[in-house]
Amino acid sequence: MFCSLLLWLNGSLAVAQETVLILRAEGENFERTLQGLRDDLGEELNFIDTVVSRQTTAETIAAHISTNHPEAIVLLGNRALGLYKTYQQARPEQHFPPTLVLSALYIDRFLSKVMNITGIRYEIPAVTSLVQLRSLTGQPTQRIGVLYREWMAALYQNNHKLATEEGFQLIGVQLPNQVTFQQLNYHLRRLLKNDIDALWVVNDNTLLSQRFLQNAWLPALKRFNKPVIVGFDKLSRSEIGFGTYSVSPDHYDLGLQGADMLMDIKAAGWQIKNKLIAEPLSTHKCLNLNLTQQKEIPILLEHLDKLDRVID
Repeated sequence: MFCSLLLWLNGSLAVAQETVLILRAEGENFERTLQGLRDDLGEELNFIDTVVSRQTTAETIAAHISTNHPEAIVLLGNRALGLYKTYQQARPEQHFPPTLVLSALYIDRFLSKVMNITGIRYEIPAVTSLVQLRSLTGQPTQRIGVLYREWMAALYQNNHKLATEEGFQLIGVQLPNQVTFQQLNYHLRRLLKNDIDALWVVNDNTLLSQRFLQNAWLPALKRFNKPVIVGFDKLSRSEIGFGTYSVSPDHYDLGLQGADMLMDIKAAGWQIKNKLIAEPLSTHKCLNLNLTQQKEIPILLEHLDKLDRVID
């Protein structure tokens, strides 16, 4: 019996030693995603949570990996993904554990640059937001303005195709990759005069920086009394006065969805069998009702219960 107990304890310890290293930036959204992972798999896997900052280097990442010997790595956010890419590029001959990327923008661009990764896209297709907006307003929303940088051309074309299938027409303006806020302001003002029914703002950290918001977006949109759809919840806050409607992945559910993918990787002997990037299965919808009322944008109040958050 004593030997059986030892065998059971040894087996339990072996399971406990299956470690997953989490690399993430600080922030409530990343914490929510991590919570989803832990709630689903916290009893089966040993999650080591490591926060990265501007001071974190690729050598710091190397030290964490060397110390913890993880079976897999989860990267939350573009800062963690960028650091991990630098870590890999300095070690081209090394074998890397399977890596799951969550809550990061445009991870498809990293598939050829980072080895042994998969993940879930953060971007919600325009058509998803537009169908929901049309239901909220009850208006014949059809012509949708979009500004995007040159490197996003494929993303725009894909969204244009999907939107067309649902009766929407994306009116796109391509900007150079190196764009000034003066150029953005100029092209945005021209686009707003093009008889559009709404503006869909793509997730672009450069174009949505505080400098661009204050000097380009907000001045041009001051008299634009139609919906502005954004992909970050924070951009629909009243103190910014920018987005009227936001649709983003539900961060907790993103963790749950990531947990399912992590279990598939574990079941395959800690190998990624399906490297296709998944779409987020659950969204978080937020309406700034206060801003829509200021701009006299019609909203069907009986549909507010379909939203996750209403700012009034």
